[in-house]
Amino acid sequence: MVMCSSHELRTEIESVSWEGQRVCFNGYPFEFTNPSPGTVHNAAVALRLLQIVFPKIPLEVFQKAFREVRNPARFEIVQRSPRVVLSGDHNPSGIACLKETLKRIDANALQIVCGFSPDKPYREMYETLKGISPQILLTQVSRLKDKMPGDYFGLGEFEPEPMRAIDRILARLAPGETLLITGSLYLCGEIRRRWRSQVEFLE
Repeated sequence: MVMCSSHELRTEIESVSWEGQRVCFNGYPFEFTNPSPGTVHNAAVALRLLQIVFPKIPLEVFQKAFREVRNPARFEIVQRSPRVVLSGDHNPSGIACLKETLKRIDANALQIVCGFSPDKPYREMYETLKGISPQILLTQVSRLKDKMPGDYFGLGEFEPEPMRAIDRILARLAPGETLLITGSLYLCGEIRRRWRSQVEFLE
């Protein structure tokens, strides 16, 4: 059990897995579908604010609300065997948080498909991802393909079509392995349509 102090809440991390995490704030249990440390921090801030602004709302209402929160493309598992995770981390701090999340859940046997926006420090983010897994296939966001700088395509193995990149990795992925798709919310949004029957879409 890990304990820390966050925004006047005594925080205890009870369990963390691919499916999410169980956390106690001041001794009261909360469940989240996202296992990232950033989720705990954001929830702590939100809970303190909600308790200040709405002091008459029972704690059980907040517990239920946090448990039912779903964030598309935020460490979202869209397929389970083999596992496919969409994590639209699109800046260096987001990629660093992703790396910490994967460490917390002892993730291994990872293969990565990534694509970045041209206005982001894509070289820095790509290097961080190389520290997570050497099995990386670079692609691009279709709507931004005419804006990518020339040095982008030389970062590593490159497949220009995002869906084809996914097919290439899935074809060689064993049941116990994981495909991680990251680097851009635009990319995750484009690819997420492949799993339309497994995920919820807002009309």
